Amino acid sequence: MTLYATDLDGTLLNQKAVVSENSVRILNELLDHGLMLTVASGRSPVTGLKLLEPLHLRLPVALLNGGLIYDMAEKKAVSCLCFSPEARSILAKAEEETDFGGFAITLRRGKILLHAGKPDDPRGYREWMSAGFPYDRCPIRDIPAAEELFCAYYTSYDEAHIRTFYEKIRCCQDIRVSLSRNDYEPEKWCIEVNHRDASKASALLRIQKMIRADRLVVFGDAENDIPMFEASDEAYATADACEALKGLATGVIGKHDEDCVAKWLAQAMHSF
Repeated sequence: MTLYATDLDGTLLNQKAVVSENSVRILNELLDHGLMLTVASGRSPVTGLKLLEPLHLRLPVALLNGGLIYDMAEKKAVSCLCFSPEARSILAKAEEETDFGGFAITLRRGKILLHAGKPDDPRGYREWMSAGFPYDRCPIRDIPAAEELFCAYYTSYDEAHIRTFYEKIRCCQDIRVSLSRNDYEPEKWCIEVNHRDASKASALLRIQKMIRADRLVVFGDAENDIPMFEASDEAYATADACEALKGLATGVIGKHDEDCVAKWLAQAMHSF
């Protein structure tokens, strides 16, 4: 049995950052006939799960670059990589010193909870708070110790402010911190904080073991897909993928805005 896994942005999603109607139609037909498909994405459960609702996915999905494995059917976390007390303390102190806040995601008894500090980005705040998860307004300092913190996300249109915060947290050894422009809104800056050991590869290998699949085939477009490309039996890069990933690929398929993953899977499944 083969487990297929696809990245989202730049791979399964089109230029409007959604799964196209054509891809949904093709994939749901394949899923209903037994396709073992999952997702491995850097997206959080707040933005990632909503995108996947049209698909008839039965398997757990890997989000936050593998930091979270989430069972969509049961609507609960299967596993997550949680921050150490030291990492929580560094984030809390940096928020206080810079008067900067973002969004923290925690687990309590398998359920996802959201916490918002003092976000610089009101639109982002509204998006996160409308995601359907329980939430409150509090900085990381005030999150109960019983809740397992496994992701923090900060957005701002003030580059200087977000960079000041970034400099205070980037050297923490227990977490991986990335600062970048938003893919769809270049004037917005984003910081993602994940566990240092999170990777798409490790999460997919765990899902593969859970379903006892003997092969892993993956699709991606960016450098954060490299670990899962290296761990897979076959790996396919989109035509607009980065060159580093294409160099590791079994093959290069079409462009992400042309339903390339769905079309490849349809052809592969019909050839069996």
